[in-house]
Amino acid sequence: MSDYPNIVLIGGAGAGKSTAAKLLTEHVGYTRLGFAGVAEKPHKGSPRDWVARAWGPEYINDREKLIAVANAARACDEDVWLNSLLRVFGGESGDLSPVVVDDCRFANEYFGLLGRGFVSVRLLAPDETRELRLRANGKWIDGYLDHEIEHYLDGIVPGYTIHNDGITQHELLDELVKIIAKERRNR
Repeated sequence: MSDYPNIVLIGGAGAGKSTAAKLLTEHVGYTRLGFAGVAEKPHKGSPRDWVARAWGPEYINDREKLIAVANAARACDEDVWLNSLLRVFGGESGDLSPVVVDDCRFANEYFGLLGRGFVSVRLLAPDETRELRLRANGKWIDGYLDHEIEHYLDGIVPGYTIHNDGITQHELLDELVKIIAKERRNR
């Protein structure tokens, strides 16, 4: 699978990034990583790891705590989370290729991954759909979609865009597999 592209997913909360990443891990063999650390198993040194150590594992998905921890570290070094992720991707955990990153929110992290050959895919869904998904997952907080972190990459032009509104998970996976096939042909 060494010719499979590494993928960075961008898009707002509830657009389907985590679902897309899970589909790629379950059906294509990708390894899922995240700057904040994947909720199910955060990597050492990730914001989720920090939150779990400071407040306990029950706070691992507390958005305000995650943002506060991430911003505090980013104030010292804007590439702290990129470097943390790259250590996992390239070192401690061995060869994880192919990798899908599903929580890219900042331009330096986005371009840092693109510079390392990642293919970018934006997932789009209307705000109403995103809110319904977040409510169904128990992640809704008033003002969630308007938080500044939701808009940092709005002006980025990705390699690919998937409109994830009203499509099934099977159709979402098909779209992702088409992107992978195209990228493999282009290598």
